[in-house]
Amino acid sequence: MKVAHLTTVHQFPDTRIFYKMCVTLAAQGYDVTLVTRAERQETIQGVQILPLPKRQCGSRWGRFIYSWWDGYRAIRKLSPDLVHFHDAELLPLSLIFRMLGMQVIYDAHEDLPKQILSKPYLPLRARRVVAWLCSLLERVSAVWLTGIVVANPGQMRPCFPGSKTELIQNFPILDEFKFENETPYSARPVWFAYAGGLTAIRGAREMLQAIERVEQPEAQLSLAGRFESKALEREVASMPGWRRVVYLGWQSRSQISALLGQARAGLVVLHPVPNFLSNQTVKMFEYMAAGIPVIASDFPLWREIIESHQCGLLVDPLDVGAIAAAMQWILDHPQEAAAMGQRGRQAVVEKYNWEKESVKLRALYERLFGHKSPNKSTP
Repeated sequence: MKVAHLTTVHQFPDTRIFYKMCVTLAAQGYDVTLVTRAERQETIQGVQILPLPKRQCGSRWGRFIYSWWDGYRAIRKLSPDLVHFHDAELLPLSLIFRMLGMQVIYDAHEDLPKQILSKPYLPLRARRVVAWLCSLLERVSAVWLTGIVVANPGQMRPCFPGSKTELIQNFPILDEFKFENETPYSARPVWFAYAGGLTAIRGAREMLQAIERVEQPEAQLSLAGRFESKALEREVASMPGWRRVVYLGWQSRSQISALLGQARAGLVVLHPVPNFLSNQTVKMFEYMAAGIPVIASDFPLWREIIESHQCGLLVDPLDVGAIAAAMQWILDHPQEAAAMGQRGRQAVVEKYNWEKESVKLRALYERLFGHKSPNKSTP
């Protein structure tokens, strides 16, 4: 059974798409090809990587058109039994793939209408119109899609038929956060960590301002990720707090795991924009998996998780003083902070892990293909 995962937006290797979904399916015996933005054609962990052409586009519309064309050509050439695509902008292609006799799964990583409402480059009135149009596109496309995957409980909307929709959450892979020689919490350097995209609405400025207020002069903030723009990078690099930052840039999965294994706490102080308010963030669960306390935005969904497991501190993400006070509390109460981290790790082991979610992915494919996975020996 030939399966193609398609993304024209996400850069290889995207954790959810490649390490979780594609590798899981390849281990089950499916013939898996990932069509994506990659440097070279190769096979990794049983998954064939097929790079899309590199193009320079001067406008968003140009990128959309080339994405449709390049994605269509790659899939038509592969002629898979099933296409699993990960970008909402490819929804118009899904009807063509169905007409060609392929099964088609739309993987909605985020709530698309709310994501549009959070776009700062669009005027507010335009955001509302575009969000409505995107919602309409998803509703119409659901008629012919054979499967829909959502990553967050808040995405289970009426436009997605329950009979076609599967909630497969983006939880950590347990093996990525197993430390052979783990540094005792009290012996760790005075580091705080953030892993992920560095943008204004993800709290880049507030984190820099907060670390500057922490009393211990040796306290540092490690940033693992890319800035959304050179302008933002220059701006935060000129802030006083930058002298206490270790900027690591993009990091591999093993490097992120090693970083978190040395940190005192993980920061996830995203702004209260519509898309973030209703979504779970994988960063929070990765911090928990690494056994460190979480300093997180006080959103209702996140509050429910952190308070129920007593694994972190909640703050107003727009209040620099509150973020700094939480960081200071972590350093002033190492025993309590270590206990928070251990409770978070236990919660991930018991509930919030990819191993449990992968069962739902396998079941979805078995249902669509009408029989067991090719590799029946795999549990």
